Order: sequence, then C-alpha cells, then structure tokens
Amino acid sequence: MSARTRPSRSRKKNELFYSYCIGNKAELEPLLAGKPPEGVQSGNPLKLVTCGRIAAVVSVVSVDQFGEQSFPEKMADAVWLAERALSHQSVVDYFATKADILPLRFGTIHLSESRLKKVLSKKKADIDSFLKAAAGRREWGVDLFVDTSKLHKQVSGASPLLKSLKKQAEKSSPGHGYLMRKRIETASRQEVRKEVLKIVRDVQKELLAIAGNGKRVRVPAGQLELEPDLAARLVFLVPQSSLRRFRAKAEKMAEKYLGSGLRIELSGPWPPYNFSPA
Repeated sequence: MSARTRPSRSRKKNELFYSYCIGNKAELEPLLAGKPPEGVQSGNPLKLVTCGRIAAVVSVVSVDQFGEQSFPEKMADAVWLAERALSHQSVVDYFATKADILPLRFGTIHLSESRLKKVLSKKKADIDSFLKAAAGRREWGVDLFVDTSKLHKQVSGASPLLKSLKKQAEKSSPGHGYLMRKRIETASRQEVRKEVLKIVRDVQKELLAIAGNGKRVRVPAGQLELEPDLAARLVFLVPQSSLRRFRAKAEKMAEKYLGSGLRIELSGPWPPYNFSPA
C-alpha cells in the first residue's frame, strides 16, 4: 500500500503522512487515547485517518527526512534506519496486541491525507475482508531444521533404491565401482531432499488443520548461509483459542520425526505481515 502521489494543494509543502497499520476505527480510537509509543519522527503524535469504519494509524513526517529525494539517502544510514524501523515496529506491535490490524511495511508514505483516504476507499473491500479473516488470530512462525547427516543415515538404511545401488556397486569392477559410488552419492542427496520435502509437507498439513490458514514462505539467502540446516519456514494465522492445540501439535510432529533429525522452532505472536494484502 506504499504510495507516492502528487501532493494535494491543501497540505503543507513540508508534510507527508507516514502509515503504520489499518484497522477498525472503533478498536483503534481508544488505543490511540492511551499511551501509544512514539512514531518514526520525534514530536509528531500518532493520529487516525478514517474512511467509514476503517482507519489508518499515521503520523506526520517531514519531507527533509522522508521525502522522495531524501528518504533513499536516509535509508543508507544504518543507525537512522534501525531507529526508525524500531519505532515503526513498536507502533505496529502496540496496536496488534490489542486489536485486529492490517500491518503496513516500513516506509509506507502518502503525500497527503486526501490521497491516503482515496487509497483506503479504493481498497476498502480487501481491507474489510482481511480484517474479518484475521479477527482473533495472530501470526506464528514455524522454522523446520533438519540434521541432514542424521537424516542421511536413516534414508540410507531405508531407501530401496540406495540398497539396490549398493548391491550393484559391491558386484562391480573397480572402475565401474567408482562410477557406482558417485551415482550412489547423487541418489542419496536426492533421497534426502525428497524426505525433507515429505517432512515439511506433513508438518504443514497437520498444523494447517488446526490454524486453518498458513503457507510456506521464502527464507532469505543470507539466513540460509548462516543456518544451512533450516529446511523450511512456515507461517500460520492461528486463532487465539487454538494456540494451545497448535503448540502441542508442533511438539508432537517434532517427536514424530526426532529420528530424522527434525527440530521445530516456533516464534510469535507477530502482526500478520505475511498475510497482509497491502
């Protein structure tokens, strides 16, 4: 929902509107009247921009920091970026723990209040649909780690294909035996990958049966380099009433595949970024 459009004549030339999240006006108003955290620019309080029953939590920011020319330069400043990203997340977390919201990504900026209202009006049906689907739910992450060396041993002893290739290798001549061993290595890696995929699908299916909404998401390449055993990352929109069953099922799945070297890590609750249509 990030947008930069032509400025409205009614707005001040040095002002922009930074958006954090969207929700039902009736839920957000009392929270705004409480003690919300400070926004991304010190001294500029949070406020609501409304469109019927829905509202966006925003704060006014200056062009010299968040303008089309200055913002990319500021983003290159690691300290500035970290401080603003933390402020953004603090605001989103404050409202997400107390209301059903559609979280917006860092850097969602509109050039005027009227333009933001037009965006809310245009996307009102999608926003209403999302808020209804996310009501009473929170996002939980499920990381699946697999000890491939342990899984390799298990697969080697159970795979009919690998057993057959090993028997052929034992009967082969020295020269042909070398080629067979290379073939076994390739087949072994393929069998391990197939088993990992089977485990991931089984875990996802079982947890999805409880959550009702979930999917597999891409793991950043940089994280895979740091954690090569990370086989998959799943995210689920879990009903608060089902959280205990969800966690118990995750523990059972970890026990089921303990011999395969599976380890499951849950994280959350998070604002539902991975399910947001914005």
